[in-house]
Amino acid sequence: MSKKTNKTLIGAFILGAVILVIAAVLALGGMRFFTFSQQLVMYFEGSVKGLSVGAPVQLKGVAVGQVKDIRLIFDSENLVFLNRVLAETTPGKVSSVDKIPEAAPLRAYQTDPQKLMAQLIDHGLRAQLALESIVTGRLLVSLNFLPETPVTLYGFEQGTDVIEVPTVPTELEKIAQAVEKLSLEEMMVEVRNLVMGMNRFIQSQDLSAAVSGLNRTLQKTETLVDHINGSIQP
Repeated sequence: MSKKTNKTLIGAFILGAVILVIAAVLALGGMRFFTFSQQLVMYFEGSVKGLSVGAPVQLKGVAVGQVKDIRLIFDSENLVFLNRVLAETTPGKVSSVDKIPEAAPLRAYQTDPQKLMAQLIDHGLRAQLALESIVTGRLLVSLNFLPETPVTLYGFEQGTDVIEVPTVPTELEKIAQAVEKLSLEEMMVEVRNLVMGMNRFIQSQDLSAAVSGLNRTLQKTETLVDHINGSIQP
């Protein structure tokens, strides 16, 4: 009877120890592992064709997260449609160097991520769509520092833990916007004026006189060269 009791106690003790170890791993390792996970939201005015759920989010070329959700929303106040892209950062991808004083804001990320993100945005942090693969046309979200670009925040996520990151157009969108600003009629007028100017120049008497003078000069030069060649003894 005592042997059975001892076996039961030993089994219960081992099971309890295993549970405690698992709990300790989750508490010490798991909690620390998820400490730096943060949801980011970005609103793109242009098309997000080629961007899909699971696409990487890169900071200065380093993958720091992935896209979790993409949806089209309607801004009734401004009567525009926006592409809402929700992303989540990967824990442990960004770390700070404690010996560098400028890295102090990164150490505060764990306690006040909103404050740190506001500082990074002030320093030029922006989100932009970038091409991940030329063959497939897949896109990714690129986070980079572009301090000379404007900050546009919609504020739809206020009161939540989601942090909004301002976006900037892609290079192709910038070119398209520049072309849209050009007037086709003005461009045609400029081209027409250019063609007419070239036509007047080609048909002008000054050009004809210049060509005739050049021909006479070449003929005289050829005669002079022949005369010099005949005067030189072998």
